[in-house]
Amino acid sequence: MTLMFVLLGYVAILLTYNLFHQFKVSLANDENTKAKAFSQNNNQPLSESDGFAENTDPLIDLQYDLQNAIANDELQLHYQIKVDSITRAAVGAEALLRWQHPIKGLLHPADFMRAADRYDLSYAINKWVIEESCRTLRQLNDSNLPFNISINMSHHQIANANFVHEVTRQLKRFNLDSTSLSFDLTEVDAQKNQSQLNDQLKRFKDAGINIAIDDFGMHSSNTTNFENWQVNELKLAPNFTFDVANSNERRDVVQSVIALAHRLKLNVVAEGVETENQRKVLAELGCDQMQGFLINRPLPEERFIQLLKNLNPANVIQQTAKMHEHVYH
Repeated sequence: MTLMFVLLGYVAILLTYNLFHQFKVSLANDENTKAKAFSQNNNQPLSESDGFAENTDPLIDLQYDLQNAIANDELQLHYQIKVDSITRAAVGAEALLRWQHPIKGLLHPADFMRAADRYDLSYAINKWVIEESCRTLRQLNDSNLPFNISINMSHHQIANANFVHEVTRQLKRFNLDSTSLSFDLTEVDAQKNQSQLNDQLKRFKDAGINIAIDDFGMHSSNTTNFENWQVNELKLAPNFTFDVANSNERRDVVQSVIALAHRLKLNVVAEGVETENQRKVLAELGCDQMQGFLINRPLPEERFIQLLKNLNPANVIQQTAKMHEHVYH
C-alpha cells in the first residue's frame, strides 16, 4: 500500500508539471481563434496534427466553469436528515455539495472536485460550504430549531493548521454554538498522515467541535485506528450494513463494531439505510442513528428547512416520503 502511494505521488508530480505547461500554452492561444478552429472542425476535438493538443484537457474547461460557478452562486448544498434509530426524531443532517451547471445540469463533487483540487479552487469551495452551512443553521436557530449539520472534511483541511480557527470564526460570526457544526472525515483520509491528523483532531476537541469517522467499512478497515483517534462518532458505510438483515455473519460483524464503538463512547450512525428491515435490525443491534433513502433523500435548502418545520418524530418517514414524491417524481 505504501509503495502504491509513493508511485502515485511520482505520477501526480509528473502530471502537475505537464499540466502546468499545457495551461501556459492554452492561455497564450487566442480564445477566438480556438473557437473558430473548433467550429470549422464541426465541433469535434482537434488532433495533435491540428496544433491544439494542449487545449483538449477537459479539466481546463471545467476549471473556468468552476471559477464562474463560485462567482455566480451556482453552488448549492443539499441536506440529508439523520434520525434517532428508535424514536425516528430528526437529530441532524449532512450537508452535501452540488453544482447547478448551466449546461450539464446538477453535478456531484465526483464530477468536479478533481478539477478544483488541481487548480487550487478547493479552498474557496470548502470555505463557501462552511459559510453556507452556518447560514442555514442560523435560519434554523431563528426558527427555534436548534440543529446539527455535518460537513465532509477534505484532506486539504486536515493539513491546514489554521482550519479550526477559520471554523470557529464562522461559528462566532453567525452566533452559533460549537456543537452546531461537525465534520466527517473518511477513514482513508484519516490514515494518510497520522501525526498531522492527531494535531488537527486535538484542535477540534479543544474547540468543542465534533468529528466523525465516515465510510467505515468501505475499505480494509481496522478498528484499532479509531480506538486511537480523538473522535466522537463512527459512520458505517452503506456497503458495510447493506446485507445486515439477510446475513447472520454480517450481522455479527456489525454488532461487534457497534459494541466496540460504544465502549469507546462513540455515537454510531448507519448510512445508506434503504429498507425497513435494515432499520429494524440496526436498531436491534444498538445503532444510535441512521440516514439514507428510507429516511429521506438529500433536499435543497428551502425544502429541507420546510421539512424540519413540519416534522415530528412520529411521522418522519411518512412525511419525507410524500415530499420525495413531490420533489423527485
